[in-house]
Amino acid sequence: MLNKLAYIKFPAILLCLGLFALPGASFGQDSVRYGTDIKKETPVRYGPEIEKRTTVRYGVDITVEDIRQVAPGEIVPEEIPSNFEFDLRNYIKLLGYYDVLKDDPVVNPDNILEFEENGFTGEFNTQFKISYLEDYQFSTDVSFQISSGPGEQQDKNTHFIFNEFFFDLFVAQSLYFKVGKKRETWGVGWTFSPVDDVMDWPKNPVDPSDSREGKYLAMLEVPVGNASFGFAVFPDVEFDLETEIGESGIPEEMDFDDPSLGGRVSFLLWDTDISFLYYRNDRIPDLEKDYYQLNLMRYWGDIGVYVEVSGHEGNDLEFVQMNDTGQYYFPTDDELVALKKTDDDLYVNFAVGVNYSFPDNSKVAFEYYRNNEGYNDEEFDEFYNFLKNDSDLYLTTLDESIKNKLLKANKILGDRIRCNYLSFNFDRPFTFDDFNPHIGAIINLDDGSFLLNGAIEYAFRDDIILKLDMKWYLGDDDTEYGLKPDDFKTFLKLVYYF
Repeated sequence: MLNKLAYIKFPAILLCLGLFALPGASFGQDSVRYGTDIKKETPVRYGPEIEKRTTVRYGVDITVEDIRQVAPGEIVPEEIPSNFEFDLRNYIKLLGYYDVLKDDPVVNPDNILEFEENGFTGEFNTQFKISYLEDYQFSTDVSFQISSGPGEQQDKNTHFIFNEFFFDLFVAQSLYFKVGKKRETWGVGWTFSPVDDVMDWPKNPVDPSDSREGKYLAMLEVPVGNASFGFAVFPDVEFDLETEIGESGIPEEMDFDDPSLGGRVSFLLWDTDISFLYYRNDRIPDLEKDYYQLNLMRYWGDIGVYVEVSGHEGNDLEFVQMNDTGQYYFPTDDELVALKKTDDDLYVNFAVGVNYSFPDNSKVAFEYYRNNEGYNDEEFDEFYNFLKNDSDLYLTTLDESIKNKLLKANKILGDRIRCNYLSFNFDRPFTFDDFNPHIGAIINLDDGSFLLNGAIEYAFRDDIILKLDMKWYLGDDDTEYGLKPDDFKTFLKLVYYF
């Protein structure tokens, strides 16, 4: 089916979705939420509409009054609306961590990952937004970070991070246009998001609400009644520094010749937010991939339910191979492209979640994720045997080619590589007024290993937040979370907003 769909032109796909969306949209009772300045009155801890933790109170609003010359005899209104608004938000974040590392684990022999048992990161962040008549907006979010160890960015360099830097225009009161580097989250999943897995940077498993860097794009949104149409172009960008959670620094090169494309049709039908999405991405050189996706989200009072589905041809996960001499390797270049092109099976990944809000603002959420691209038991055993074999070889030979293979394996292991996962999250905000505890877990249903995390946030003052994060990897050595190079890691974070 998708073999045929892959040859349909991009505008035709969205037009077909639109013909279905427009008649159904008229049944909606509320407007679809779109645009930059539309927020929910009460932030939701789980789901796509999360903005900030409710205890974070910061920022100042500076309004520049409209100053003008008044001609003699001119009638002046009692109130002249402001043309310009300037919003400035800054914070300083100090973060220290302590990591309990394993002794020469198979994924990190001789500490090839250069992990340190403790380290410190300092960050200064400034965000400002300039708006004109609520129709034109320029927004930026820039950080300057210094680190004594790998830290959150997994590198030791001091550098600038351009998280966001974009223009947002509301043209003729009929359409939105955005251009620059911007965060765009199209999925509805909380812990897992098969939609954003191909369009965004991986989430922080300890705290999925952590803000990630945006991506360079040009995007057009057109509201039509209770429906909204979105089109996005993502150029191919090369950076002087790429980190584990995003792209940093000033782009070295930006190529618009073969960009990735995205499209979305959203509407409200029977009190359910529905979105059809399409994404065309060149993840591997010379191999373009088409993704067809669906989001459903509905609330019944305090109970929220959502479904997120993403389907495509060909497995995106990389598999270890063995050559004729018994050596393990990862296919690259033309061989990798050839393997991907011959793999025309349909893979459908999906997440199903439910959350409930208690009267005291406590929230509990469960989410199941099916990763049909993941390793089955036989494939994971082969991956583990490769790690054991090449880890022992590296310790005896210190061969750089073996080290590179192990580093590649660590990058693959950094994502979810098995098939079935279940997550649990519980938050009880405003415990003893100023404390916000959190408990969460991600369970690998295939091998029984799991990630357990806990956090407690304390609002020391209105402008100072102190937060302790902890995570444990639990499982046997031949399981996904048991393979992790550390057993326990804790972060202590102090953030001052001004």
